[in-house]
Amino acid sequence: ASLGTRALSSTMAAVSLAWYLAESQLAHVSLRLVETLRRQAADKLLRLPIAHFARTSSGDALGRCFHDINRLRSFLNHALLSLGGDLLLAAGSVGFLFYLSPRLAMALLIVTPIGVLTLLITSRQVRRGYHAAQHQMADLTGVLGEQLGSMPAIRAFGGEDHEQQRFSAQSEQLFEQT
Repeated sequence: ASLGTRALSSTMAAVSLAWYLAESQLAHVSLRLVETLRRQAADKLLRLPIAHFARTSSGDALGRCFHDINRLRSFLNHALLSLGGDLLLAAGSVGFLFYLSPRLAMALLIVTPIGVLTLLITSRQVRRGYHAAQHQMADLTGVLGEQLGSMPAIRAFGGEDHEQQRFSAQSEQLFEQT
């Protein structure tokens, strides 16, 4: 094998090992962070004034305690690693493009900020809709949690149809939101 092939193989092996170590360390750190955040969220929920629970659905509280924190973990595990790799790939690609065609590379550097700006504006709009849908999902989860917790009373007073309609209306609202 030539010296270039061995150098390329060694570089690829080193990058793969570094990637594996970074990924495993980040996974460990994000799991610890999630565990700490869940514990702190549960502690805070237990110490909130009673008036808070009159204003906030239990589904919203559960969503914040579990779903939002797991989304953070997912972001830490996937988005940050992808971002690092993507930035390295982009830098290498731009360097190679300058090597192949400096004029084309300059055109790319002029057009790219316009695309990034468009993406930022669009993502804000999508994020607003996503947050609204998350609140609707929390409300739906709260309705179902309240129903399950009150099942003996619902059955005792024949409220199954009313509760089914209440859940269906909330579910339809979520469908319309998304």
